[in-house]
Amino acid sequence: MEIRSIIEDVLKNLPTALGLTSLVDETIKILQSKRSDDEIQEPLLNLLGFEVLESDILPLLFTIRHDIQVVSNIQTQQQPQVTLPKQESGKQMKETQIEAAGKPERQTATQVSSSLFDFCFVPHSKQRPVVQDLIPVSSLPKYFQIVFSEFTHFNAMQSQVYTTAFSQNVNLLVSAPTSAGKTNVALLCILRMVQQYLESNNLTEAYQRWIDYSSTHKAQNNKKQQQPKPKLQLTCKNECQKQPSEKILIEQPQEEVEIDLEHPCDVLKNCNYLCVYLTPMKALATEITNKFKTALQKLGLRVLECTGDESPPQELINNANVLILTPEKYDVITRKINTEEPLYLRQQLLIIDEIHLLGVPQRGPVLETIVCRAKQYIEQLQSPIRMVGISATIPNYTDLQRFLSVPSSGLFVFGDEYRPVPMSQFIFGVKEIRGKDLEDSKKLQKMKLDDQAEVLAGNYHHFADVVESCKLCEEEMLGKYVFKNNHKPVRYENKREQEKQEKKLGRNLEKEDILDSIAIQMCVQNYKNNHPTLLFVHSRRKTVELAKMIATLVPRLDYCNEKAVVQAQDCEKGQLSFCIQNGIGFHNAQLEKKHRQLVENLFKQGEILIVVCTATLAWGVNLPSQTVIIRGTDIFTDTGKQDLDVLDVKQIFGRAGRPQFTGKGEIGRGIILTTIDKLGSYMRLLNNESQIDSHMGSMLPDVLNSEIVLGNISTVQNALDYIKRTFYYIRITNTDDMVIWALAKLQQAKLIYCDKSMANNPNLTITPTELGKICSYYYIDYNTLNEFLSSLKQSPIGNALQHEDLMHFLSSVPQFNNLIPRGDERQELMSISGTAMQQIDQLVQQGIDQKKSAKQLNYLINSELFKQKSVCHLNILGKDDEASYKTNILIQAFISRYECKTASLCSDQRMTIQQIGRIAQALFEALLTFKRFEEALKMHDIVNSILYQSWYEQQSPLLSFVQVPLGQTKSGGNNFTIQLYSSEKSCTLIQKTTISKFNSYFNLEKIQNYEQFMNISYEDMKTSIGQENARQIQEARKYIPQLSFDVFIVPVSAKVLRIQFNGIPQFIFNKKIHNYEQEFLIAFSRADNGLLIHYEKVTVTEETMRDSIDITVLIKVNQWQNIKIGKQQVQYSKYLSQLQIDGDEDTLEGADQTVPVLKATVVPFKLDWKQISQIISSYRFKEYHNLRS
Repeated sequence: MEIRSIIEDVLKNLPTALGLTSLVDETIKILQSKRSDDEIQEPLLNLLGFEVLESDILPLLFTIRHDIQVVSNIQTQQQPQVTLPKQESGKQMKETQIEAAGKPERQTATQVSSSLFDFCFVPHSKQRPVVQDLIPVSSLPKYFQIVFSEFTHFNAMQSQVYTTAFSQNVNLLVSAPTSAGKTNVALLCILRMVQQYLESNNLTEAYQRWIDYSSTHKAQNNKKQQQPKPKLQLTCKNECQKQPSEKILIEQPQEEVEIDLEHPCDVLKNCNYLCVYLTPMKALATEITNKFKTALQKLGLRVLECTGDESPPQELINNANVLILTPEKYDVITRKINTEEPLYLRQQLLIIDEIHLLGVPQRGPVLETIVCRAKQYIEQLQSPIRMVGISATIPNYTDLQRFLSVPSSGLFVFGDEYRPVPMSQFIFGVKEIRGKDLEDSKKLQKMKLDDQAEVLAGNYHHFADVVESCKLCEEEMLGKYVFKNNHKPVRYENKREQEKQEKKLGRNLEKEDILDSIAIQMCVQNYKNNHPTLLFVHSRRKTVELAKMIATLVPRLDYCNEKAVVQAQDCEKGQLSFCIQNGIGFHNAQLEKKHRQLVENLFKQGEILIVVCTATLAWGVNLPSQTVIIRGTDIFTDTGKQDLDVLDVKQIFGRAGRPQFTGKGEIGRGIILTTIDKLGSYMRLLNNESQIDSHMGSMLPDVLNSEIVLGNISTVQNALDYIKRTFYYIRITNTDDMVIWALAKLQQAKLIYCDKSMANNPNLTITPTELGKICSYYYIDYNTLNEFLSSLKQSPIGNALQHEDLMHFLSSVPQFNNLIPRGDERQELMSISGTAMQQIDQLVQQGIDQKKSAKQLNYLINSELFKQKSVCHLNILGKDDEASYKTNILIQAFISRYECKTASLCSDQRMTIQQIGRIAQALFEALLTFKRFEEALKMHDIVNSILYQSWYEQQSPLLSFVQVPLGQTKSGGNNFTIQLYSSEKSCTLIQKTTISKFNSYFNLEKIQNYEQFMNISYEDMKTSIGQENARQIQEARKYIPQLSFDVFIVPVSAKVLRIQFNGIPQFIFNKKIHNYEQEFLIAFSRADNGLLIHYEKVTVTEETMRDSIDITVLIKVNQWQNIKIGKQQVQYSKYLSQLQIDGDEDTLEGADQTVPVLKATVVPFKLDWKQISQIISSYRFKEYHNLRS
């Protein structure tokens, strides 16, 4: 028998999508190679599948290989096939080669049927044999090799990209499957940036000498040998800081001093080259930061994380070499015009991880904006910024190539065969079974998997667990039905009534129940087989619910991390602690960072095996997951229910089988649980790969507004040119019309000013208004301020809105539209809102109507939650089924420091508090712009209440001495965590207990201003709260920020008045209390209706404490016209401005007309309390004339 026939006989029973002929061809090629048996074992496993380890196929093949005396005598009938293109230095890759490299092998799907569900099984792709030599790490300069000390060679994907990434400066786009090693490509690009700095400053040799010295010194230190003390002289040509050349002397420490080898040299100390690395999730940013710090700090580079959870001080940001951010955080930073050196002036490299998120509605436009902003700066400064895109496998990669301005030599596309761990896919489509469909016993018997499932389970060992889970799910569902079937409902002739009763009794097998059952059974089976599993759901509530259900079905761990159990006690009312004890965890974006990291670390260490999570973990967190399960594909957004995007599915599937945590022979599994009507569509999407599109259209007004405020767009033509840089322009045709539409929307919302029609007028100048600046600075959607303005117009000036009205506006912003009250939340919401008694009356009346017993009614009335005292100080406006109702209650509960008992309310409150301070401050600024001063002061009360978690009428002016406001950064080691609560701080002047005692004896609500507060005598305080407490209050009052001021009205003419303000700070400045500056708001308003005439913000520092504050304002009084929020608003930024007073009076023509009374108000910020006000005497028009004459 010839050799080929023998090999065919050995391989004939292996399942493969290649076909037996091709499989034999590839096997013979590997056996013919000159490599050793050990070297060809991995290619054989990649080709044949890791299942062969469980059989005697490999030994047989090695025996055949040894028996062949002359390999060339093996006859082959090899068919033509596409081979991987080999990337050569300096040679462009052809389009056909790229497509061949990235084209995944198609696998044959097998469909299995059951009465409960159908599912398709797609076996894993065979990995491509390596057809090129791998590049060794030693190819790098010696001083960079330490970065990749964990391996000796780059993998196949990295080897192809190596030359372009490290040796060239062209823009780069790498499209490859998850876990293919793309992060190391990013590191190569960073090293290229460092190499450029060393070469441009002639530091290459000096840097190498220092690395050599460091390595030698470390070895000698280990041997405890004495060393001389030489000096290394380095010449640094510091081009970055534009300074003349200087000599740096580096002394070797004495023998008893150890060198910190994590920072081996000062050669890069003055390097201000910056790499910005954008990553989509905060959890991934932390992981990337830890990895980059480990790798790059050895070179002396400074790596820093800056996300929504981490906010380092500006000084550290300015000194960082690698800055790791989320796109939103970077957008916020670059939107603000910094008087210091902006980041982009020293930025050399922009790396965008997961750039295929351009196809995601909310995040995509942010990424587009960042790239377009970078392109604009490159054109303006004529200074290149290298852009690197890292993407999952997508079909329209050429669109991304064009968007990032990537040349052909910088484009690399790789298929799924480059996955280091193969993955099989399962797609389940569950059916809804009605009770009447199962009443026949024959139909009950049919409710089981067909025979094909058993065959597949025998052929694929990783399939068996899935089959077993399906069987258990069927048994559970049948058991539920049989139990319910014994309680047969009354027969109704009306079909609707019959279905209603069956659903009430639970006789139908609902799709949601089947989805839960199969997901839980799969997790339980994986738990028993010690397979790490991530179960993805689409709501925070579901993560906790399913985790608890799984935890009750698995055996309790013999050993659990007691420290972790204690750390998790304060998460979701101890529910995380309970789950951890059973080897289960849950993870969602609303958990505190410490709890998210706790779950991630326990999962990595194998102390928990199952994690129920939301998409927080999908975007890049490297966890040891053998199986990922997507429970349901319906997601709920602000616009309603939508299907889970195929990009999200692929990203989640990428978590299955990570090379660092997966052993040889293991196969990852990706499982989708959806409904039967979506089974076919998801199969097609996963096979055909849907293209990504731009979603900038809906957010174009906000995007253009931010660029107008920055000054990047100043004319209509600038806006038309800007859109040509976007991904939106590549995918959409009618972009010019969309630009004009977006500008019109901004003009209508009063965010920009144009004095003519923008259509057919490309040279028309566009100017941002104060409202536009507020939107951009506070990262607020333009619709938010637009709706707020529309609401204000319903209440005329003079009829000031109350605190409860403003709180309702704040709770109704679009950011919180998805916080609809859930059924299990209503009781607690009613209780803490103070509406419980109204609800009790309704429930009791319903109970009487339904003839409930007195015992049941008493139980309802005496419910513990209904005994809870209301924590809401303001009336709740709006209906109890609206999102604003729930949001309003959560905000007030936070201010009152009430801890919600319902887990979902805890999560929603945390999400709300993350945004509410920023939004409230934006609305306060907007009210000043709207000239609604009385409302602005009330909104300022709400802002202070939120920041200090203390109601405004009960706040002491000394509160900020001992309290840190919400949103401050807490430094701990290398972390700078943003606090989502107001915490205490130490103060040497006064203790918090002293302030509490003072508040208990003196009613702060009756103290109207500073003067009354300061007039409380020391003797009164001594009698009430004791001598020591009175002494502390007396001393601390000297540090309360105050201004002593005078205001005069001086007539300039019969039509113009001049308001002269002169003030002097009257307090002791202390940096520990006031930080480095104290800000005051000085405002002039009408006393009769609160109309704001003019305001300025004045900053006082320790150096300017003795300087007077002088403000001069000119006011026209000859006409009373409404000021349009437009051209006149631009004049507000001028120090000396001519303003028109808004009002309802007619033109002042007669001497009897009275000018309204004016009021000057001073509001201290940061340590804000009651404002200082002074009424300016009124004058008659006749008196002006007489004075002037």
